[in-house]
Amino acid sequence: MNPDHNLIDIKDLKASLRRQQYITIATLTVTVVLAFAVMRHQPKTILEPPTRTKSMWVQGDLVSGDYMEEMGRHVAHMMLDVTPKVVESRHDEIKHWLHQKSYGALEKRMTVAAKRLKESNATTFFWVTQVVPDPDHLRIALIGDLQTYVNGEQQRPDRTQSWLLELNSTGGHMTIKDWRETPLDDPLGEKQPKEDTNAGAKHAQP
Repeated sequence: MNPDHNLIDIKDLKASLRRQQYITIATLTVTVVLAFAVMRHQPKTILEPPTRTKSMWVQGDLVSGDYMEEMGRHVAHMMLDVTPKVVESRHDEIKHWLHQKSYGALEKRMTVAAKRLKESNATTFFWVTQVVPDPDHLRIALIGDLQTYVNGEQQRPDRTQSWLLELNSTGGHMTIKDWRETPLDDPLGEKQPKEDTNAGAKHAQP
């Protein structure tokens, strides 16, 4: 047995082990970097109402201004463009969008509003004249004129109103957090104290 050959074999083995360690470390480093990249990357998800006129996106908990505008108009249409015959079916569709924590209070508001509309045999139409999206806070104000017909006769005058839609985003899944009337001089409700969501039905609908 040649000691020199054994020494060379040992050196080659050490070198091979060292290379293997470098490869393992490099692989782990790449894996960690890719993991962080995947965690930071949030794919865009397209969520949209039944009809739309603009491109919209939801990315993580962020949404585009166009999305806010389209959803605001859609919810306003479902809630305020109603007749005694369609109000309950419109509300049933909206209920699928309600946030779990707000469901009870908003459902109560809609029930009271539908009952009042049917009892007075009223029909309402909301003509949006201005939209104020606030994507950073997932809310949008819609300002417009509400036309009311009772027993087929238009009521005068039309009322200019401001309505606020607040959304909740969890992993790209959007739900309705609140829908209420706001003062015309404070359409985003920034001056209003936080209302008890279990309190009343007065803001559901005219």
